[in-house]
Amino acid sequence: MGVGSMVVLHAKQRRRCKAELIVSLAVLCLSAGSGCDSAARLAEQQGDAFFARGELEDAIFSYGDALRRNASAELYEKRGTAYLSKGEYERSVADFGQAVTLESNYASSYLKRGQAYLKLREYRKSLADFDSRLELNGSTKDLCVYRAEAYIGLSEFDKAILALDEAILLDSKNASTYVLRAQVHSFQGQSADAIEDCSRAIQLDPEYAYAYWNRAIVLDELGRSQEAKTDRDRAIAFDSGFAFGTTELGGRVSREFRRVDGDILGLAPLDMDIH
Repeated sequence: MGVGSMVVLHAKQRRRCKAELIVSLAVLCLSAGSGCDSAARLAEQQGDAFFARGELEDAIFSYGDALRRNASAELYEKRGTAYLSKGEYERSVADFGQAVTLESNYASSYLKRGQAYLKLREYRKSLADFDSRLELNGSTKDLCVYRAEAYIGLSEFDKAILALDEAILLDSKNASTYVLRAQVHSFQGQSADAIEDCSRAIQLDPEYAYAYWNRAIVLDELGRSQEAKTDRDRAIAFDSGFAFGTTELGGRVSREFRRVDGDILGLAPLDMDIH
């Protein structure tokens, strides 16, 4: 079977799956009465299954059907999370907004909307949502790192350092947090602090290529070229991508933080759990 035929077959299978879901929902709706609670639950379960398999379009379709039948904060958050995973950040913001409108203490939706605002580089809005999450559920290492990312976006580097200090107090064994703090120190010209943080990250993870690479950049800026070369060689040994320039990471570069897929190195992963 050719590639084109396989694509057509896959599309037909997806359409058939959706059609079967719609028929199942219609049957349940007729048997359950006007409320259609059973149909909504089935659509939600189908959405959960699609989401778990990474079939985000189908998950969004199923959650949307469930929402039309029985809207809830949980369903809006689930669909918002699917949009967030898919990179449709404006739509995810809208759904998380609906969730907190229905339930103002829905802490996870504040966190996820804050993450979406980070992706949109709306840093003040992200901080407001992280503050709401903090008031409802207290601080975590990941929340502190998200806050640091927002402060970095606003060029409020002293506040970013304070947020990362707290993150390290909450979890002193996370090497990437030290590297992110090293980047902020380097950006502010605090070379000794940057080197110390990179060295601490290497102690925690001796094969952490990003820590060697960041330290090499700072050492180069200080004129310590041989030490920098040693660190670059170690970075390449642990991540060959550095040798070809495919891994764009480091401390200070043209007064701008190096990023990977839009995220500053060390940023906690997006919360993609559905509850």
